[in-house]
Amino acid sequence: LTADSQPQRAAEMAARGAQKFPQSTTLLIAQATSLRAAGQLDAAAAAAQKALAVDAASPEAHQLVILSLVDANQPDAALEA
Repeated sequence: LTADSQPQRAAEMAARGAQKFPQSTTLLIAQATSLRAAGQLDAAAAAAQKALAVDAASPEAHQLVILSLVDANQPDAALEA
């Protein structure tokens, strides 16, 4: 199950994992990636920001925050991220 094949289901599964393991950057990034693929851009940015709260040095989380905000037509917020 991947974000490409069934993004909504993948996001739900990653969210369950992130609830169980809230300090898992990997699960939060998987959730953000799946939400972005499902078109849930605000939720994707929020999940990526949670990943940043766990690991502020995560390049994947930074990238997902910015890409989700740009996709959501929020370029000013992306520049501030």
